[in-house]
Amino acid sequence: MTVGLSSQAQILITKWDFNAANLTPSTGSGTLSLLDGTTATFAGSFDDENAGWRTANYPTQGQGNLSAGIQVQISTVGKVGITLSYAVRHGLESANRQSVLWSTDNSNYQPA
Repeated sequence: MTVGLSSQAQILITKWDFNAANLTPSTGSGTLSLLDGTTATFAGSFDDENAGWRTANYPTQGQGNLSAGIQVQISTVGKVGITLSYAVRHGLESANRQSVLWSTDNSNYQPA
């Protein structure tokens, strides 16, 4: 997975590429964390050039909806027209659906 956020003028705010096999952004600043028992490892061959962050250990289908996955925290103070982009490659242990929720206070989330 590659995650990037940019603002209206196409200024990249934060990006993770996972090629260094750590959770330090390759551009900008922010944090990634795992939620509710989700596990992760770094995996090569995400695409032709990049490594990925392989997540697994999701709840059984029909259980714990929206409770597991990853959390991305990035400051967008003073930015407008924010866009989020990410790339996903599904595997045997990945979640079969994705939801993106956002919040300005890290408490009240709403679907993107």
